[in-house]
Amino acid sequence: MRILIIALFIMSCGGVKKASSSNDFETEKSNLKNYGLCQCLNNQYKTNDSISIQDGSISGYFERGTSSIENYEKVDSFVKNYNFQSFKSIDGKSLSTMKCIQVYNSKEFDLFIHSLLKK
Repeated sequence: MRILIIALFIMSCGGVKKASSSNDFETEKSNLKNYGLCQCLNNQYKTNDSISIQDGSISGYFERGTSSIENYEKVDSFVKNYNFQSFKSIDGKSLSTMKCIQVYNSKEFDLFIHSLLKK
Protein backbone atom coordinates (compact mmCIF):
# COMPACT_ATOMS: atom_id res chain seq x y z
CA MET A 1 0.00 0.00 0.00
CA ARG A 2 2.81 2.37 0.90
CA ILE A 3 4.48 1.77 -2.48
CA LEU A 4 1.20 2.54 -4.24
CA ILE A 5 0.88 5.88 -2.40
CA ILE A 6 4.48 6.80 -3.24
CA ALA A 7 3.94 5.85 -6.91
CA LEU A 8 0.76 7.98 -7.09
CA PHE A 9 2.60 10.90 -5.51
CA ILE A 10 5.45 10.65 -8.03
CA MET A 11 3.01 10.43 -10.95
CA SER A 12 1.06 13.46 -9.71
CA CYS A 13 4.28 15.50 -9.60
CA GLY A 14 4.69 14.84 -13.30
CA GLY A 15 1.81 17.25 -13.95
CA VAL A 16 3.69 20.25 -12.58
CA LYS A 17 3.97 22.92 -15.26
CA LYS A 18 7.68 23.44 -15.67
CA ALA A 19 10.01 23.02 -18.61
CA SER A 20 12.35 20.48 -17.04
CA SER A 21 14.08 18.77 -19.93
CA SER A 22 15.83 20.30 -22.89
CA ASN A 23 13.02 19.10 -25.18
CA ASP A 24 10.37 20.66 -22.90
CA PHE A 25 12.32 23.92 -22.84
CA GLU A 26 12.56 24.09 -26.65
CA THR A 27 8.88 23.16 -27.03
CA GLU A 28 7.77 25.89 -24.64
CA LYS A 29 10.16 28.40 -26.19
CA SER A 30 8.65 27.68 -29.60
CA ASN A 31 5.14 27.87 -28.13
CA LEU A 32 5.76 31.31 -26.57
CA LYS A 33 7.37 32.63 -29.75
CA ASN A 34 4.43 31.40 -31.84
CA TYR A 35 2.01 32.92 -29.33
CA GLY A 36 3.87 36.23 -29.64
CA LEU A 37 3.67 36.12 -33.43
CA CYS A 38 -0.09 35.53 -33.28
CA GLN A 39 -0.48 38.31 -30.71
CA CYS A 40 1.49 40.68 -32.93
CA LEU A 41 -0.71 39.87 -35.93
CA ASN A 42 -3.78 40.38 -33.78
CA ASN A 43 -2.45 43.78 -32.66
CA GLN A 44 -1.68 44.80 -36.25
CA TYR A 45 -5.07 43.80 -37.64
CA LYS A 46 -7.56 45.33 -35.22
CA THR A 47 -10.66 45.43 -37.44
CA ASN A 48 -13.59 43.17 -36.63
CA ASP A 49 -13.42 41.38 -39.98
CA SER A 50 -9.76 40.53 -39.47
CA ILE A 51 -8.63 36.95 -39.91
CA SER A 52 -6.43 37.36 -36.83
CA ILE A 53 -9.38 38.36 -34.63
CA GLN A 54 -11.47 35.43 -35.86
CA ASP A 55 -8.62 32.93 -35.70
CA GLY A 56 -8.18 30.99 -32.46
CA SER A 57 -4.42 30.49 -32.64
CA ILE A 58 -3.62 32.79 -29.72
CA SER A 59 -5.88 30.74 -27.47
CA GLY A 60 -4.50 27.52 -28.90
CA TYR A 61 -0.91 28.41 -28.03
CA PHE A 62 -1.99 29.63 -24.59
CA GLU A 63 -3.89 26.40 -23.89
CA ARG A 64 -1.05 24.17 -25.11
CA GLY A 65 1.60 26.06 -23.20
CA THR A 66 3.05 25.37 -19.79
CA SER A 67 4.18 28.89 -18.90
CA SER A 68 2.59 31.07 -16.26
CA ILE A 69 -0.03 33.65 -17.15
CA GLU A 70 2.54 36.28 -16.21
CA ASN A 71 4.86 35.02 -18.98
CA TYR A 72 2.09 35.38 -21.55
CA GLU A 73 1.34 38.88 -20.29
CA LYS A 74 5.05 39.74 -20.61
CA VAL A 75 5.09 38.42 -24.18
CA ASP A 76 2.00 40.56 -24.93
CA SER A 77 3.77 43.62 -23.56
CA PHE A 78 7.02 42.90 -25.41
CA VAL A 79 5.23 42.52 -28.75
CA LYS A 80 3.06 45.59 -28.18
CA ASN A 81 6.06 47.78 -27.28
CA TYR A 82 8.55 46.39 -29.81
CA ASN A 83 10.43 49.08 -31.73
CA PHE A 84 9.51 48.07 -35.28
CA GLN A 85 11.83 48.80 -38.15
CA SER A 86 10.20 51.24 -40.55
CA PHE A 87 8.90 49.41 -43.62
CA LYS A 88 7.38 51.26 -46.57
CA SER A 89 5.46 49.60 -49.33
CA ILE A 90 5.92 50.94 -52.85
CA ASP A 91 2.20 50.68 -53.53
CA GLY A 92 1.07 51.96 -50.13
CA LYS A 93 -0.14 48.62 -48.77
CA SER A 94 0.24 47.60 -45.15
CA LEU A 95 3.34 45.65 -44.21
CA SER A 96 1.99 44.53 -40.84
CA THR A 97 2.75 40.86 -41.37
CA MET A 98 6.32 41.77 -42.26
CA LYS A 99 6.62 43.69 -38.98
CA CYS A 100 5.45 40.69 -36.99
CA ILE A 101 7.88 38.38 -38.74
CA GLN A 102 10.61 40.89 -37.86
CA VAL A 103 9.71 40.58 -34.16
CA TYR A 104 9.52 36.78 -34.36
CA ASN A 105 12.96 36.52 -35.96
CA SER A 106 14.63 39.15 -33.78
CA LYS A 107 17.48 38.25 -31.45
CA GLU A 108 15.83 40.43 -28.77
CA PHE A 109 12.63 38.36 -28.82
CA ASP A 110 14.57 35.12 -28.73
CA LEU A 111 16.62 36.28 -25.72
CA PHE A 112 13.50 37.64 -24.03
CA ILE A 113 11.65 34.31 -24.36
CA HIS A 114 14.74 32.46 -23.19
CA SER A 115 14.95 34.67 -20.09
CA LEU A 116 11.29 34.01 -19.23
CA LEU A 117 11.84 30.27 -19.24
CA LYS A 118 15.07 30.37 -17.24
CA LYS A 119 13.38 31.87 -14.16
